[in-house]
Amino acid sequence: MQIAIDFNATYPPQQRHSATSRASAAAAAPKFSTRTHGLLAVIGQYPAGLTDEEGQALMSIDGNSYRPMRVTLMRHGYIEDAGMVRKTKSNRLAVAWQITQAGIHKLKEIG
Repeated sequence: MQIAIDFNATYPPQQRHSATSRASAAAAAPKFSTRTHGLLAVIGQYPAGLTDEEGQALMSIDGNSYRPMRVTLMRHGYIEDAGMVRKTKSNRLAVAWQITQAGIHKLKEIG
């Protein structure tokens, strides 16, 4: 099965060697950009940052949808490690992510 994907569009992270991963990314793309901008806005409201678990709870999104958005924001330089960790529900340590100046600029740009 051959799937044509425009990699210049905003797609969730994917495994390019996997047709099913590429197809899932293409199917999710219409909502991905909007939801990712929403995540950036939420993280921007928390100066101490958010762990993935905290962000998932705030946005009512499961981890399999949340993490690709957070990774995308990180790769674009819109968020960064806040330099602190907090415990998760399972008593493990998790990185808190905070918005960067580039992220603040992006929020202003997208309105």
